[in-house]
Amino acid sequence: MKWALTITFFLFLNLSQAQNKIDFSIVVGGKDVGDFYVTKSVSGDTTVYSGVSKTQVSLAKMFAIDYTVNVIHIGGELWRSTMRNIVNNDTRDAIEVKRDRDVFKVFEEGELERTINIKPDITSLEMYYSEPKGVSRTLSEVQGLVKNVTQVKENVYKVEGESSYESYFHYKNGALQKVVVHYSLAKFEIRRD
Repeated sequence: MKWALTITFFLFLNLSQAQNKIDFSIVVGGKDVGDFYVTKSVSGDTTVYSGVSKTQVSLAKMFAIDYTVNVIHIGGELWRSTMRNIVNNDTRDAIEVKRDRDVFKVFEEGELERTINIKPDITSLEMYYSEPKGVSRTLSEVQGLVKNVTQVKENVYKVEGESSYESYFHYKNGALQKVVVHYSLAKFEIRRD
C-alpha cells in the first residue's frame, strides 16, 4: 500500500509538471532545425517562466545556437528576467532586466546599458502561456526592450520591433500555436508540437 501511494504521488507530480511544460519546434524554410520548450512553475506568490532552445542551422557554415531565458514574478509583478544566447559555444548575448523600485535596469554582459521607465504589461515568454488580450506592451527578454503589442486580426498579435525585427503570435482557443519571427537575416517559426 505504501508503494502504491508513493507511485501515485510520483505520477501526480510528473503529470502536474508536464501540464506546465509546452514543447515547440523551430522551423526554418520548412525544415525542423531545433526544439524550444517553455515551463511555468508557481510556488506561493512566485511564478517562474523558463524557456530553453537548442538549434542547429546551416547558412554559410553550421551554427549551434543554445538559448535560455528565465522570468521571475513575485506577487504578480515582474522582478527579473535573464537571457543568454550561446552560438558555437561562445556567449553572444547575455541580458538581464532587474526591477529597481519603479524602474527596470537593463544589463548587457553585466554592464548597465539603460533604464526602462515604462512598465510592461507582460513579457514575451508569458505570451507562450496566455493570449495577450488587452495588452499593449511586452518586455522583449531577448533585447531588454519594451515593445508594442497590437492585435492584427482575431487571435493574431504583432510584437513590433525595429525595421528588421518583428514577431507574430498566433493563438487558437487561447493557446499559442506558433510564432512567426522576422529577423533581417532570416524568417523562422516556432510551432507548437
